[in-house]
Amino acid sequence: MTLRQGDHGPAVAELQQRLNARGAAPALVCDGSFGPRTFVAVVSYQGAHGLTADGVAGPLTLASLGLAPAPATLPTGADPHAIPTPPDGWLVGVDISDNQGIVDGEALARAGVTFAWIKVSDGLHDGERHAAENARRLQGAGVLVGFYGVLEPYGVAAVEGQVANFARRIRETGVTPDLAPWCDFELAAKQTGAAALSSAAAWCDLVEAATGRGPIVYTYPGFFSGLVRLAHGAADAALDKLTRRPLAIAHYGHTIGQGPTVPPPWSRWDLWQYSGDPAPAGQKARPWSTLPGTTIPVDVDFFRGDLAALRALGGP
Repeated sequence: MTLRQGDHGPAVAELQQRLNARGAAPALVCDGSFGPRTFVAVVSYQGAHGLTADGVAGPLTLASLGLAPAPATLPTGADPHAIPTPPDGWLVGVDISDNQGIVDGEALARAGVTFAWIKVSDGLHDGERHAAENARRLQGAGVLVGFYGVLEPYGVAAVEGQVANFARRIRETGVTPDLAPWCDFELAAKQTGAAALSSAAAWCDLVEAATGRGPIVYTYPGFFSGLVRLAHGAADAALDKLTRRPLAIAHYGHTIGQGPTVPPPWSRWDLWQYSGDPAPAGQKARPWSTLPGTTIPVDVDFFRGDLAALRALGGP
């Protein structure tokens, strides 16, 4: 996610709140509008924290403010092909898109990958040329496969079209998924907190009706908690429905022992998109990224349970 001048919505309001908490002077009005004063506050914050002072709140700036997962870098001597060793009873998987190109399913399976979610749609857009081939390769290697779609912030009225596109793209792969669908919910743009939560709840309901499987909700703590605060109780029914669904949480930089932060009203996580344990002696965290079978970084996920429990996640 990147926020810049001219943007509006709950993510901007959360940015303004964090800037105020870090000493923005004069304090910003947290109205969700990225105007000139917010631009100046971002530039000032970036300059004071060794970031490129361009007034654009990109991944590094948002991570510094605790609003996005922190990008990990590989310490000297670390194995770029290592997969983290999870506790007993946990499974390791990946989520991939066309960014990874055509993957080697056999190599990923040999490396310990047992499941994969593959991107098939981005709102009303397709763009995922390799989804079908990657799904076939992974299933052929014995890896359980599911599909995910990105919920774009077009408003509640546009959700039906996004779901229709997602369902069509799954059918076009010709692959029967082993796992429940996954709603990638990390964009809000100009929507209010209530509208964004309502859109996500509607997406999940419609996808369940279209596929017969209850979706998993993928999000990250700062984003989701910010929407809940900004909704001010105006979307409690949607929030209740949404948070009854399984949670896939993106939270990097925490050790396995710490676990990820779970945004209320969820009380537990089901899947964790994980970055890596902090290395000894203050070295930076290892990214579990460039794995055998991929040519560029890939997200690695944990599931607490066995394959049967993973298959059952989200219902029939």
